[in-house]
Amino acid sequence: MSKSILIDCDAGIDDAQALFLALCSPEVNVIAITVVQGNVLPKQVSVNVLRILRVADRLDIPIYVGSDKSLLDIDRPHDDNPYHGRDGLGDSPDPEPIDESLIKAETASNAIVRLCREHQGSLTLVCLGPLTNVATALRQDPSLGKNLQHCVIMGAITVVQGNVLPKQVSVNVLRILRVADRLDIPIYVGSDKSLLDIDRPHDDNPYHGRDGLGDTPDPEPVDESLIKAETASNAIVRLCREHKGSLTLVCLGPLTNVATAIRQDPSLGKNLQHCVIMGGKGNMTVCSEFNFFSDPEAAKIVLTQLEGPITVIGMDPCYENALTWKEYDKLRETKSKVNDFLRRIEEKLFQKLRTDMGWEKYVPCDEFAMAVVINESAIVTEFKEVYATVEVKGEYTYGMMVVDWGRMLKRPNNVRLVTKFDNEEFLKMLYRPVNWK
Repeated sequence: MSKSILIDCDAGIDDAQALFLALCSPEVNVIAITVVQGNVLPKQVSVNVLRILRVADRLDIPIYVGSDKSLLDIDRPHDDNPYHGRDGLGDSPDPEPIDESLIKAETASNAIVRLCREHQGSLTLVCLGPLTNVATALRQDPSLGKNLQHCVIMGAITVVQGNVLPKQVSVNVLRILRVADRLDIPIYVGSDKSLLDIDRPHDDNPYHGRDGLGDTPDPEPVDESLIKAETASNAIVRLCREHKGSLTLVCLGPLTNVATAIRQDPSLGKNLQHCVIMGGKGNMTVCSEFNFFSDPEAAKIVLTQLEGPITVIGMDPCYENALTWKEYDKLRETKSKVNDFLRRIEEKLFQKLRTDMGWEKYVPCDEFAMAVVINESAIVTEFKEVYATVEVKGEYTYGMMVVDWGRMLKRPNNVRLVTKFDNEEFLKMLYRPVNWK
């Protein structure tokens, strides 16, 4: 019985030799080939693979194209005389052009995840190039390896989480949707690691409690079967395509899923109407806000590569428009299902803020971001068009959103940064859910 293999390659000359070896060997069955940037860009790699398959009379094998960037899109030395030639196959074109319509539209990382599931336990993944596609697939499906029989790598590698791990986050969302009578809304789970899987300081007393919702369980458990099997990044890509030009992506946590989605589909931003992000500087460290600090590399990818309208709500206007405790207490006076739930999950945290930590006000963050999405014209009184990126190397500034106020980088603006709110209008909006159910 032949072994099923999935080949991920960058199709230089050595790859061609390896592909021919696989294609002529009865011991293996090549079910698909995914292509990755390496010797040349993925588009050229896919053309090269088609050339190889045509020679082998195996154009029935599907080809899937991966990202044309490394995970972090770091500039590396450019070779003016590439080892395998400018086209990756010795700069010796075939007499007849190949049929590029044979290249599949599905992204390489999607195909890797899907094929590993379809051939669970019987598939060998052969990696002949950079491991970008495989790493992206791991972020889409952390259980990828459990579906593989084996992974063979030429080379070596070391290889949305937030307040709590994604599994707990999904349970929390179900709890919230149940209160709102909106369990019809689908939930998709993302990666439980940041892009680089860097260890960060562990908090033995998490800000939002160990379960992320104040450690106050509901009387009845939620139905976890409602959580979708499709990964979060897959769903982001698919939904942006299905709702092309009419969808606003609201990002209230670390940007791991969105960065992974950009790696799957670099044109993601062009399918979006708008992307609104809660992030920026200064509440986790001196320089970095929690969401950006949790995955700075992902935040940098999103800000600099989304290629669509981005609005960022930073911490400064949130601090400036913080609620007094009197305003908060009045907000929670109303008896309603939503208010009862909020009062219960907020109790421990807000007691700690008021007494142990001496906070004079409550600082809403995600609430501001959502208010901007709901009615920007009423809430936002000032914003700045700027170029912004995220620091990913600094000892003290790691995760900091860097704004080029002086236009020293001479790059086009990529972010609308909200700088002032109408506090009165925002407070009115906060009363909507408490008077709703």
